[in-house]
Amino acid sequence: MTGIIIYKIETFVIMMLLGVLAARLHILKKDGLSTLSGLLVKITFPCLGFALIYDADTSLIDFAANWKFVVFELLLSAFLLVLGFLSMKLMRLPNSTRQIHIIQTMFGNQGFMNIPILLSIFTHGEASVYIAIFTLVDQILLWSLGVVIMSSSDPSNKKVLSLNTLKKILNPMNLSMIAAVLFTTFHIHIPEVLSSTITSVGNVSFSLALIFLGATLSYISLKNLDYIYDYFFLVIVKMILIPVGVAAVVSHFLTPTETTILTLMACMPAMSAIPMMAENYHSDAEFASKTCFVMTLCSVFTIPLVFFLLELLGIHIG
Repeated sequence: MTGIIIYKIETFVIMMLLGVLAARLHILKKDGLSTLSGLLVKITFPCLGFALIYDADTSLIDFAANWKFVVFELLLSAFLLVLGFLSMKLMRLPNSTRQIHIIQTMFGNQGFMNIPILLSIFTHGEASVYIAIFTLVDQILLWSLGVVIMSSSDPSNKKVLSLNTLKKILNPMNLSMIAAVLFTTFHIHIPEVLSSTITSVGNVSFSLALIFLGATLSYISLKNLDYIYDYFFLVIVKMILIPVGVAAVVSHFLTPTETTILTLMACMPAMSAIPMMAENYHSDAEFASKTCFVMTLCSVFTIPLVFFLLELLGIHIG
């Protein structure tokens, strides 16, 4: 398991370096990243989400059968939320960055990093239902509770849970997966040519996402890294100690596949969408970008380290 993850992380780093190179050579310009982001979020990832569920014939019955996984995912999210509040106090962060810190602690980069890793470890059929579950739960929490927390520092955001928030919960990725579940549950079949096209478009998501992530990180200024050194403490706790603890606990209640997926969820660095979210809700987007950079860079080393520690401790998860 550790060997596979290290190999995939190495390939991800190379793809991210291609993104850095593309940015440095001005092939991917800063103002063009929003276009690439839109392509990923509105087209390729929704196609991937639909294909994962439809091709594996994952129905509502499969979702109901995995209720324990949902419960443990919610418990993990609640624990990370508490960790965010407690570490915010310990790090003595200024008011302008506290909400970002809480959100970054709670929400990991599941889409751009975790899904590609999972699909390299498991077959699409094994992973599809879990990817659908954690993506839906994650997105609903992000665009409801996450928005409430992020908006709390801005007095102009009086109506947080608005129609606009509902639209964000019903984003293309979630809608595509909901549609796929309905299709499989009610045995609605689409033409083979359309199905294979959707799958092909979805499969380009991983490479594009990692190139995008590398290009995005290359444009982040590393000057004035206030409070960044404090984040190494959070990296040790959130991205190493907690994943090991999660694996040790949930391995007694869940299957090896479910335990591996939850452990990887706990390993993830901050969600790459948070800087954009911070900008939208008039929070400190620069701080969000810099801390996202630090956590993403550290994850290259911490994710393999977690699985090495699990093997060392004799915790078998998959």
